[in-house]
Amino acid sequence: MSKIIAVCPKEYPGVNAVFRHGAALGLWTHLHLEDTIPENDFVILGAWHPSYEEYLDKHRCVVYLTSTFGQMEFSNNQIEIQYIPMFIELLNKNRIKAILAGWKEVADYFNDRVKEKSFYCPYPFSEAYLKEIKEGAFIKEPNSVGIFLPCAPRKNTFNQLLAAVKSGMKIYTNLPYNFENPNINKIEWLSNEEYFLFISRLTLTLHCTFTESFSYAAAESLMLGTLPIVSLQISENLNLPHNLICYQCDSVSNILSKIEGIKELDEFRYEEHIRSCQGHFRFKNKINFALTKDVLDKVTNLVVK
Repeated sequence: MSKIIAVCPKEYPGVNAVFRHGAALGLWTHLHLEDTIPENDFVILGAWHPSYEEYLDKHRCVVYLTSTFGQMEFSNNQIEIQYIPMFIELLNKNRIKAILAGWKEVADYFNDRVKEKSFYCPYPFSEAYLKEIKEGAFIKEPNSVGIFLPCAPRKNTFNQLLAAVKSGMKIYTNLPYNFENPNINKIEWLSNEEYFLFISRLTLTLHCTFTESFSYAAAESLMLGTLPIVSLQISENLNLPHNLICYQCDSVSNILSKIEGIKELDEFRYEEHIRSCQGHFRFKNKINFALTKDVLDKVTNLVVK
């Protein structure tokens, strides 16, 4: 099998998360634009960057699109949407061998236009680095909620913070809003290990975004033993039950109702719920891993022809 290298700029956090988890699972080797890549290797380019042009002549390339169409529309000046015709042209000219998409509707769109060159490739998730945190080494802080999100329009941060304030819970957040509320605790910066330990001590985390393909933060929260409340799109990849899904993310009262439902759980029911949700996600993740591995085998055969 040809060696697979996944490349993206350091400043693409979402793509880096996908590639980092895939590398931890042994699906590919994760490198950045600054790294040296041997010629003719099979290269997966994460999203798009102008400097990718030089890779197309030196390597056998495919492009992995990690965004939904909604995320693309929210990109700066809708630049990701504008790349779509370019991808079709590159496929037709065989300059890129295939499109991989983490969201099935994106894969279907390209497959309708360039047959047998677009593949649904689910987002990989590895628990490896979370296992370094000893199980049972943390004590839950009652009635505590974490909101750790970039302050971007599609992240729906203000609605979520308002709902958390109305819940009366103790709030930990990186958001810059200046609320004069004693329950809000600003967290400026944490290392990865400090962040994971911190999340593991909370009662719940909020991830009720307007458009999202996969939330690694929500998956990490779940596997660290803290229930995440998520949007419908995120729930599809995490395989979560209805009481953790916010169906109206633009509604403070709807987000609040989901928070109140978690607050009502006693310690035993909370732990039982966590174990059940973790089991469902692991089952979904196992299926996704097998599908991604199968897709990479197919694309490798296509690329090395």
